[in-house]
Amino acid sequence: SSQFVIGVINPEKFKDLQKKVRSNENTIYYRNTPIFSDTRNKELGAKIFSNLEKIYLTIKKLNLKITDKSKYYFKAYNLGIPEKGLKNLEDQLFGLEANFEAHQAMDFKKGCSVGQENTARMKLKNKLRRRLLPLSSSENLNIGDELIYNNMKIGKILIDQPYPFGLIKLLDPNLEGFENKQLLANNKQCKILKSVK
Repeated sequence: SSQFVIGVINPEKFKDLQKKVRSNENTIYYRNTPIFSDTRNKELGAKIFSNLEKIYLTIKKLNLKITDKSKYYFKAYNLGIPEKGLKNLEDQLFGLEANFEAHQAMDFKKGCSVGQENTARMKLKNKLRRRLLPLSSSENLNIGDELIYNNMKIGKILIDQPYPFGLIKLLDPNLEGFENKQLLANNKQCKILKSVK
């Protein structure tokens, strides 16, 4: 915004800062600037929420280097966390299908979330049938293209380049049977990049 900016630091730097401020908490303050660990995956490091006027001073005081943000997006993509193309997911899937539980973004004790009844039923009855997973291909994949394995539709592409994701069936056929195999999306070869555990 015109007043605030979010930066990302690597996990090692965050651990150093925790030592410096003598705190093991996931959120720490350095010179009144909040820095919080990304709970979705520790490998994504921590985010700095800074006043725009102070960000360069914070960068200097922390001895940080500014790098291309595509490195962060690529790392998130490799960890199975979409950061780009999120608008394409609207009204397409439930939180469990988007790996919210795996990324610690869902609390089944608290409740009160969008699609709460369906999500709770999916969890309690072990009815999760699809998941959002990253795809890799040497060709450009297109939103809406069906994913095919052995002439069976197993999903569709919801996010396209540069970091494609597809909503993939987990059962019938079983995901383990095709997650390392070549898939087809509109006759373009692709494969599942990684399963989010």
